Amino acid sequence: MSSRLDRLFLLLETGGSGVTRQAAAQQLGEVVRLHPHDLNYLLSRVHVYLSSKSWETRIAAGLAVEAIVRNIPQWNPQPVKREYVDEEMCKPVAGRLSLGSFNISHVLQKGSYLMAADEKQFEAEDENIPMDPVERINCQRKLVNQRLGLDVAEVIGVDTQNLFTNEDLTDSHQGGITSHNGQEKDAVVDIIRREMKSAGLPLSSREMNRARRKAKLLARQKSMDVSECTSDEGPEKKRMRLASSVTVDQAGSDDEERMVVDEGPVGMYPGEEGTEWPLDSFCELLATDLFSASWEVRHGAATGLRQIIKVHGRGGGKATYHTKEQMEQYHQAWLEDMAVRLVCVLALDRFGDFVSDQVVAPVRETCAQALGGILHLLSEGGVFGVLSLLETMLSWKEWEARHGGLLGLKYLLAVRDDLRSQLLTHAYPHIYKGLVDEMDDVVAVAASCLVPVSDSVVLLLDREVVTKLVATLWDSLLDIDDLTSSTNSILLLLSKLLSHLSSDASMQSDLKELAPRLWPFLYHSSSSVRGSALATLATLTSASHSAKVKVENQEVGAQVDIKQENSSNSCENVTAKVEEMAMEERSEAEESSKIDIKQESTNSHESVTAKVEEKSLEAEENIKKDDKMLVEKSPEAEENIKKDDKMLEEKSPKAEENIKKDDKMLVEKSPKAEENIKKDDKMLVDEEKQDDKKVPPSDDQKMKKDENSNQDQSTEKGEQKEEEMEKEKNEVKNEPENNQAEVKFPQEETKCEDFLEWLNPIIQPALTHMYQRALLETSEENIEFVFKIWEQMLARTSLESLLPAVCPMIASWLCLMMANPKVPLEPTLLLIAHHNKSGEGKRLRVGALNDPAEKAEAKYYLGGCEQYNDPCEKQSVVVRARCAAARLLGCLSNYVIKPMPGIVYPPEETPVLCYIRLLIAHLSSRSAVQRLAAGAVVREWASIYANQECHSLLQNALHSCLMEVVYYDEIALSFTRLQQETRDFMAMLRHYKLPLDEAFINAPVLTLEQIQNLSGHVALTLFNGGRLRPKVHSTLEERRKAIQNNVSQTSTDQISLSTTTQAIISGAVVRFRILPPKLNPIIKPLMDSIKKEKIEQLQALAARDLTKLLELCMDRQTNPNGKVIKNLASFLCVDQEFTPKIPHEESKNTGDANKQKGILSLSSQLKNAERQLLRRTSSITGRGPGRPPANAKKEDPSEVTEAILDSENQQLAEIQRRGCTTALTHVAQYFGAELPTKVPQLWDLLCSPFSVPPQNEVTVKDSQEAVHQLQLLEVVVPTLHPKLVAEFETKLELFEHWLYHPYSEVRHMTTRVMGSLATVLTVPVMTYVVEQVVPALTAIDNDNKRQGAVECIFAAIDRLGFDVVPYIVLLIVPLLGRMSDQDNSVRLMATHCFATLIRLLPLEGGVPDPPNLSDVLLQQKRRERDFLERLLDPSKIENYNVPLPINAELRSYQQSGVNWLYFLNQYRLHGILCDDMGLGKTLQSICILAGDHFSKRKEYQKLGQKGNKPLQSLVVCPPTLTGHWVYEVEKFVKRKYLNPLHYFGPPAERYKLRRFFPDHNLIVASYDIVRNEIDFFSQIKWNYVILDEGFLGTERQFMARYAKPILQSRDAKSSSKEQEAGVLAMEALHRQVLPFLLRRVKEDVLKDLPPKITQDYYCDLSPLQQQLYEDFARTQANQDINDALRSTDQEKEVGNKPHSHIFQALQYLRKVCNHPKLVLKPQHPEYERVTAQLKECSSSLSDVTHSAKLPALKQLLLDCGIGAGGGTETEVVVSPHRALIFCQLKGMLDIIEDDLLK
Repeated sequence: MSSRLDRLFLLLETGGSGVTRQAAAQQLGEVVRLHPHDLNYLLSRVHVYLSSKSWETRIAAGLAVEAIVRNIPQWNPQPVKREYVDEEMCKPVAGRLSLGSFNISHVLQKGSYLMAADEKQFEAEDENIPMDPVERINCQRKLVNQRLGLDVAEVIGVDTQNLFTNEDLTDSHQGGITSHNGQEKDAVVDIIRREMKSAGLPLSSREMNRARRKAKLLARQKSMDVSECTSDEGPEKKRMRLASSVTVDQAGSDDEERMVVDEGPVGMYPGEEGTEWPLDSFCELLATDLFSASWEVRHGAATGLRQIIKVHGRGGGKATYHTKEQMEQYHQAWLEDMAVRLVCVLALDRFGDFVSDQVVAPVRETCAQALGGILHLLSEGGVFGVLSLLETMLSWKEWEARHGGLLGLKYLLAVRDDLRSQLLTHAYPHIYKGLVDEMDDVVAVAASCLVPVSDSVVLLLDREVVTKLVATLWDSLLDIDDLTSSTNSILLLLSKLLSHLSSDASMQSDLKELAPRLWPFLYHSSSSVRGSALATLATLTSASHSAKVKVENQEVGAQVDIKQENSSNSCENVTAKVEEMAMEERSEAEESSKIDIKQESTNSHESVTAKVEEKSLEAEENIKKDDKMLVEKSPEAEENIKKDDKMLEEKSPKAEENIKKDDKMLVEKSPKAEENIKKDDKMLVDEEKQDDKKVPPSDDQKMKKDENSNQDQSTEKGEQKEEEMEKEKNEVKNEPENNQAEVKFPQEETKCEDFLEWLNPIIQPALTHMYQRALLETSEENIEFVFKIWEQMLARTSLESLLPAVCPMIASWLCLMMANPKVPLEPTLLLIAHHNKSGEGKRLRVGALNDPAEKAEAKYYLGGCEQYNDPCEKQSVVVRARCAAARLLGCLSNYVIKPMPGIVYPPEETPVLCYIRLLIAHLSSRSAVQRLAAGAVVREWASIYANQECHSLLQNALHSCLMEVVYYDEIALSFTRLQQETRDFMAMLRHYKLPLDEAFINAPVLTLEQIQNLSGHVALTLFNGGRLRPKVHSTLEERRKAIQNNVSQTSTDQISLSTTTQAIISGAVVRFRILPPKLNPIIKPLMDSIKKEKIEQLQALAARDLTKLLELCMDRQTNPNGKVIKNLASFLCVDQEFTPKIPHEESKNTGDANKQKGILSLSSQLKNAERQLLRRTSSITGRGPGRPPANAKKEDPSEVTEAILDSENQQLAEIQRRGCTTALTHVAQYFGAELPTKVPQLWDLLCSPFSVPPQNEVTVKDSQEAVHQLQLLEVVVPTLHPKLVAEFETKLELFEHWLYHPYSEVRHMTTRVMGSLATVLTVPVMTYVVEQVVPALTAIDNDNKRQGAVECIFAAIDRLGFDVVPYIVLLIVPLLGRMSDQDNSVRLMATHCFATLIRLLPLEGGVPDPPNLSDVLLQQKRRERDFLERLLDPSKIENYNVPLPINAELRSYQQSGVNWLYFLNQYRLHGILCDDMGLGKTLQSICILAGDHFSKRKEYQKLGQKGNKPLQSLVVCPPTLTGHWVYEVEKFVKRKYLNPLHYFGPPAERYKLRRFFPDHNLIVASYDIVRNEIDFFSQIKWNYVILDEGFLGTERQFMARYAKPILQSRDAKSSSKEQEAGVLAMEALHRQVLPFLLRRVKEDVLKDLPPKITQDYYCDLSPLQQQLYEDFARTQANQDINDALRSTDQEKEVGNKPHSHIFQALQYLRKVCNHPKLVLKPQHPEYERVTAQLKECSSSLSDVTHSAKLPALKQLLLDCGIGAGGGTETEVVVSPHRALIFCQLKGMLDIIEDDLLK
């Protein structure tokens, strides 16, 4: 059986989720806290997982290392005085690599590369066989021929012997490793060894021993370059990995030069106990692993080092025998040594992989993070020493070395704020060189180096340097595309720099040419790249794009504020910063963390400028070329602007004409709906093409589309800003509002000097790209960027430039918004930017333009809906896209209605009239999509600009839309088909002479209601009244059902479209504050949307509009607010799965009387557990969710239909509950503290449960009303204003009536309200629970009180989560007492609460006591904490003296067991004593039984009738042990203390024994007897019930929850998911039972016992047994067994059962194997023949030779010295040995006793 520690490591390796692995890692850390002496053992085990092939396992192992080292104290020894220093132990620092003397160039030249794996581990399969040299060369030649395809050439007669010689096939470099260029490479460990020796300093004896151990570890790590081992012409033959280790024996001048590696795993060598850093040996082992040939080992080692340095980096190298100066010297030496090793890995690691569009170098990245932790602790000299090594790498020819150097530089700049000025001086030229590197991966990391320090770059570097850097980044955008990995880093750096250079005029002057370079990245496949491009645009268009940093006004050498770093800061914070940067790199985050400048700068940076100028000449030339190219394009742009102006002047009269045409076309559309619905999309495109003919397209509109971009989901947040503004105003919005400064959108008062001049020429393509991005983008963060940029662009553009650009585009933008999501967006309406393909950038980097061919056109769908298969998800993302577009157009609306400056418009052609006519044209359409789009735009317009007045024409159009009933064009096709089918059906009715109402016949167009009525009641009445033949009746019925189904579907579609459209239009009316006299047309659509809308976003919009309507109606004479609130509260409770319904009294009287009892939370919890178990079982079996099992029964169609209807009704109820919850919570949030005065109806409903409880009789009606009120309170409480919530604090006592209510539904809702209140009033509610509710758990006489109390505790635990930790001790002990409650529901709920709290118990020690606890509760908490300590650690339990004589001397462990049992007895707790067999469990149980009975009887004698009469105890055990229990009791205790009754025998005899029960205080019975007579035993109240071999819960529950998953996980073929399920089940079982379980094994308590030996003896059957077996094989019983084994489940179901049960036959054979006497009874057919045969042989059935087992048992006893000896009969032979014999059958025990032992 595996230990708990083994299971934690198994979870660490195979956990199905990161949360599971992280939890296992944290628990391993807790192990070290409890057992600090096992530190090295745990680290050695974790080290194995650090080298795992699984990425998740290595990361989890790193977390485990961090958790372990966090639980050991910091190593900060006190320095010794100089006079007490041992000079031999403290010689100068030696054995460490030094930054000053280390030559990284030698490593780069001579060191072998660290690849993915070691070549020596993969050899040909036949190389495992010993061969002579000639044979091996022939084998190698054959392998080469196979790899090169020359084996085929040999077959056809081509001579291949001269292609390569034998020398080519032999390894000529035995002493070193040959690189690809012919130079001999050395292993890294060899170079390091020579560097260590070159220090030349004498070693102390301690250092010499350590060096030998380190050399032994280092020698095992050999790596070589395998880059040439793979043929380019094809995949090589897979090589076998050799498991044997290689022993390296390198000759040297002395023993220190020799490195010998033993076979087997490399472990940690023990450090100097107590005098040196306890993690030193583990770090040495990890440092050795850094140079492993396997990249997984290197990555794991770097991960472990990173975690250790993060927590304990300040302790490295220190020892207790050092002085203060020596301690710092050795610490710095350790840091330098580790830094050199990490730099070497950065220089030589060559492993890389690609994830998405960028390279991933996990080893280099993790080593750079660990190096960052080292650099934070290094001295200034050490930092510049590392910088020198990195600079050498940055100048190296291999790009991987440059890549590693830049990674190190990135973290160096991030962690050393104090040296940033000097570091930038040295590092910037190398970083700039990396930005123009030919390898794109180097460019990416170079850009990421400057992102965290972008503010320092602007402040500390010269103007020219920064200007050239920005120009270089802009030029880089011309060279990169979708496949370039540096795109995100370049855009991010550009955005950062521009945010600090916003006031630089030179930076803004060229933005009109530079900004369009960002357009292609808006359509990138990566959301992070799109986000970076949007962030850059947001920076460029920001309203705060002003003097954040006045670079031009700063003098050279300007002083920078200093923030000196506190020396006491731990390196953990800096390492956390490093890890944050690494996570941002891996997750492609939008922004990196900013680092404060903490060092004064006094340098002029002229040297930096000189270096950069030399290397940026080419960039300057390219910039000049770009400027010239852009200038040449200006005339063409000006000409287009003039054409746009001319078009705008001509637009007004033509627009009116187009609108009239649209109106005419829409009027004529209804009679031809079926035909025109197919042409709907084409009509929209034609309208747009007409506009295109009037306006010549710009150059940007002629561009081709880009690749199809991947899209993610996002959530619309359109109303947040407007709500916050209105909340702060708290005014009735019918009055004019002048405070427009709160609105973040541009106003007329915007000053001209705030305009961005560069934006005016490109405003049209800029807005077009933003609008398209809103339609296509799926990232929520990017959507918010789009909104921000749109607002800023509109605010920063002059009307002279804005209006000509946007007015021609509004119609096409509306068409895009209304596009059909099932087909791609019309290409002619899109403006897609492509990446530059002409090589206009400064260079063509490697891989930048590797595909010159034109890519296929991408197809864009509205909202990216093509990615989703679920229709609901598709509809949701489409609505999200349309709402986003409506928000943009709503923001734009306030601009397009403004007149062009300098133009005078006629009254009938003003801009506002033109725009409103366009909106009215769509609002008047019969298309629901057009109405929805126009209504959404109007709603957003009114929402954003709250003081905007609605034009009378628009007001009339909106009111008209709400009043009319329209069959939308979207259902025209199905509606027309339905009309035709109904007409045909009516013709059939007339054909068969069935009378039909004239109203149906004469109607030109049948309404949906008429069709529904005709196909329903009318048709059924005609069928019943007419004399139809069966066949005719069947045909008509089939047609009727088809029409019924079609009309139902069409009606559903119509209602859905009407609900969505009307709710949006109603919202527009509310937002414009143009309420009609009658409010029903406004309220009904909003309420319908709240009740029926499936899309949650539209429900939220309706809820907000309804809240706004309530505010507008507060002062109306006819106020509908009360009715609206009442309806919302009523609709909230329709979901009976969420709000329980109390059954009527009639149902209770008909057999459902127990409905008012029990705990509803428990039943809900069990349902959820069953669903999870079902899902887990389905996932394990592998059968799909829709595929029934092979033996599944066929379902009744009527039952299937009923189940479908129930599911649909439940879904509708959930939608309605969700909508009402959204509406009510939004009302509470919006009105805040003014809710009681502004919406008093809602406040009164919330306060109803806190009123004085009714004193009359409890009724179902009143109770159900209380349930509804409590449901409302639970939903609204979390969103109430704190001032309002505080009023409930003093009314908690009024909840007592509902908490202990007779109906379980009322108790359930009350506990949920208490849990909801606990989230906002934690201290008051939990204080009330502890002081008032917890004592109710002891109300033994009131089941309702105990049920309500335990359910209340469960609700508080469930809602608070970790916040319940301060109250754990006060809750867990009372719950323990209820785990043995007589009520099953209380018992189960208390058990569940205990299992939840016991997991959080380890956190309780570090949390302060909760406030406002009384002194009594504080003392109780201390007592109960002491109890829990003893419960979890039995060694702290006080000794218990048994108060009566026991005829045995208890061993120490037996006394401990009795102490533990008495401890459980004190607190009325159950326990499981599961010691090893033979350790005296029975004796310990007898001691506590006798002692408890003795004490209770003594107390009863003392108190007399006032006391409680002692109760009997019961022992339940298997039938073979009942006699043994009675014997043991009589043996150890006198009868006057414990008088047992053996209750056994046939039923008649047992019945006679019942009259003796009162005379005995202990009853011993078997499980079968108790089960058969459970009614009798359940009537007796027992003191103790001892179950010898029992289950936890029912056997079925135990098997389902624990046994089955645990057993499945132990199967050798189990999957990782099954293994995880088994481990989790075992953990859950342990959490529940470990505090009540005591187990000792013989090896732990009886040290003198020899080891247990298990032997199996196989005995051949005797002749008589064989004869009985053969007779059985000829009987019908054997045939029945075979038939039963072959039969299937289906045969069993139909009744083909065997004549005798299979187990009866197996029991017969089992008895035969034991002894023939067990089956050969007088009624046996062979009895007479066998007995006669035995009598002839002078034998009988009692002869032991007839059983094969008995002679074998006899011989075993004789071998043990038990039995007859060799002496005379008068000799008494006392054997010192005893034997305990177990049998499966009691009859076999009798045979052994009578026939063998006697």
